Amino acid sequence: NSLKFNNNRRPELSAVNYINLGEVNEAKGDYKEALKFQLAALKLAEQNKFNEVFCVAQTNIGRLYIKLNKPKEASIYLNKALQVSKKYFCREEIKDTYYGLSQLDSINGNYRSAYEHYKLFTLCRDSIDNEETKSKSLQNSMQYEFDKKQAVLKVEQEKKVAITNLKLLEKDRDIVKRNFIIAVTVIIAMIIIFSIYFLNKKNKKQQQKKFSLQLIQSQEEELKRISKELHDGIGQNLLSLKNIYNMNIPLMESTIEDLSNISRNMHPVLLEKLGFTKAVESIIREAKESCNIMFTYELDNIDDVLIPIQQINLFRIIQEGIRNIIKHSETTAAKISIEKKEAKIIACIFDKGKGFDPISVNNKKSLGLTSIRERVELMNGQLSMTSDAKGTRIEIIIRQSRN
Repeated sequence: NSLKFNNNRRPELSAVNYINLGEVNEAKGDYKEALKFQLAALKLAEQNKFNEVFCVAQTNIGRLYIKLNKPKEASIYLNKALQVSKKYFCREEIKDTYYGLSQLDSINGNYRSAYEHYKLFTLCRDSIDNEETKSKSLQNSMQYEFDKKQAVLKVEQEKKVAITNLKLLEKDRDIVKRNFIIAVTVIIAMIIIFSIYFLNKKNKKQQQKKFSLQLIQSQEEELKRISKELHDGIGQNLLSLKNIYNMNIPLMESTIEDLSNISRNMHPVLLEKLGFTKAVESIIREAKESCNIMFTYELDNIDDVLIPIQQINLFRIIQEGIRNIIKHSETTAAKISIEKKEAKIIACIFDKGKGFDPISVNNKKSLGLTSIRERVELMNGQLSMTSDAKGTRIEIIIRQSRN
């Protein structure tokens, strides 16, 4: 029952199974049971011409008969196994058969033949080992060459990837460089455009300032000329008429006085005769005498720290400030101060009048305030104006022109 395999479906597999079962029983020491399986395998291999299985079965049966102490049967199967193994070039079975014959000769006392068979066994074994060694060596060599080629291919692939990445990096770097150049070019262009714009604006402002300065100087020169003509011409003529005809007419006296005041206002002769500080004191005293406003003043002597054009401009500013106080402020008290502080001159015109709306006055473009602003700008000074119901304060700060 143990030998029942389905031999019709896969006879070769059944034959191999018989051989394996025989070897298992042989290892267990059950040689008779092992012999049954090997004989079954031999029969199946012979019927189906499984040459290699047939050789293996023949060799195994011969070895089992030796173990069963049946040398005659062992000799038959071993010699048959050697013949068939040589025919089909089954090298492992040839080797095992020589070993079995060597054992059989030793049992039979035929030691010379046993020695010869053993020599043949060792030759086959060494040959097989050499073949296996060569095969392994060849396999290792082929594997080495394959690995080497794979390594070379991998290196080449990595090189290609590195070159591709380098090209991409260079491309990205070129793009970044190009964008940087474009950005720098745009920035430089914008700087140049803005520089030209602000330079033109500055030049225009400087030209306007220069023109305003020339205009004011021309006005002052013209006022000086007209003032001189009024004083030396018309004024002297009226005075001569009065003296010649001994005319003590009040209208004549008033006309001569008004003409003299107009002449002084048109050109501050006092600046040339008395100096800046005394001239300012003079116009403050005249203002005090001409109205009901209590003018006070605190004036540092700044005659030597301003150039002539600055003295005229600051004088005109104070003159305009006093005129505005008298005309518009409706105040009873006002103060003029000039302070020399470090390298600056601080002039302040203050009154306790009704005040005004600076924004409204700016919109109306008051000639007096416009003149003050222009003159302050010409002196590169700073102007601040504050005004409310408690009064008005105008402060001018300019740098000293002389040490």
